[in-house]
Amino acid sequence: MDAIRRSEWRLFIVLKDMEDSKAYKVFTFIHLFLYVIILSLLFSQYQTITFWVQLFIQWGFLMLYIFFLIIFQFVTSIMMWLFYWYLKRVV
Repeated sequence: MDAIRRSEWRLFIVLKDMEDSKAYKVFTFIHLFLYVIILSLLFSQYQTITFWVQLFIQWGFLMLYIFFLIIFQFVTSIMMWLFYWYLKRVV
């Protein structure tokens, strides 16, 4: 888990004020618990559960992709506009 190596528990309001050793344990436990639940649902013997979990995960990643695509396109267009404005002003 890359999040543990990068100490990402400091991003959470509840965990950021804890001492690192305790926050590390809580963060790891929560992630392992979520991994177990997701993997058990993905490999469930009931096809309906597996279908809905896969659909939820796929739609979640799609929404994240669209969100970041919109944000980065917006930032890029603002940067291009500022660059154009700067060149017009200098030249």
